[in-house]
Amino acid sequence: AGKTAGQGTASYAASKHALEAFTSSLKTELEDFNIGVVAVNPSFHETQMTDTMCSQLAKSFEITSPSMQEEYGEEYFRQMEETWKQQQELVLWDPMNVVNAVLTNIDEKQTGVKDLPKNVLVGADARFLLYPLSLIPPEVSSDIFRTISKLAVGNNSNDDASGIKPNLMVQSTKAHNR
Repeated sequence: AGKTAGQGTASYAASKHALEAFTSSLKTELEDFNIGVVAVNPSFHETQMTDTMCSQLAKSFEITSPSMQEEYGEEYFRQMEETWKQQQELVLWDPMNVVNAVLTNIDEKQTGVKDLPKNVLVGADARFLLYPLSLIPPEVSSDIFRTISKLAVGNNSNDDASGIKPNLMVQSTKAHNR
């Protein structure tokens, strides 16, 4: 979210963009003191947030004022809920990937602060989809992202466009903890 923004993520994306700016400034300020700063940017990983996202969305709708419910409509919230469910089915990475990225960069401090990257993208979707989208103008990237989302959500078969079954792409921590 610190690299791109999508529909329904304004507050979340704004907070992540702010963290990017904070990290970038802090890295520059602390470099002379030989203190390294790295932003770790995970994509969609299995966390308590992803586990409760749909129920939290439903609660948000329930506590929203009647006038706001009427303005947005229940269909808007149901569509967002369906989008999140589809995204969870397609791409939900093991959070140990994030832990390993943090640990790797702590170890890399031994090589020197100046050699540390500004940020580390964790998850194939972050590296190969979200980051490239962040390099093009927002009005173009949001159209591309919207199209990709519609294709993913609108695909009723068990295969995505690449022929990979979505459940094979899901990496669950439960499987790793067995």
